[in-house]
Amino acid sequence: MPYFRFVYLDEEEQAAREYPRQSLTWVRDLGGYRRTITHGDEINMDLDHWRRTRTAEPASYESELDTTCYFGTPEQCVERITKLRDEHGIGYFGASMSFGSMEHSKVMQSMELFAREVMPRFR
Repeated sequence: MPYFRFVYLDEEEQAAREYPRQSLTWVRDLGGYRRTITHGDEINMDLDHWRRTRTAEPASYESELDTTCYFGTPEQCVERITKLRDEHGIGYFGASMSFGSMEHSKVMQSMELFAREVMPRFR
């Protein structure tokens, strides 16, 4: 069974948890906004107006860190993927590593950590 999650890694846990905040918030807001569009597209719509007037609040960033986002150190990512594999039979893990307005160099550093320190643990 495949499993896809947002992933951002750093050697420092706090940096890994904080850096993607703005980018993930934008992605989540845009996804919620799109679900409200009944005609046309979002290109000419005002996302900021929707944010101010929406009727339901999104999940908090902190709750997403604990559930759906794998932002942390490589070892923390290994622990979470191992738990998925062992408890839920996950056989394929897909990582969305570039989202929102993340800097290319930061995305590449995260990808390199994932390739060097996480992937070998699952071969």
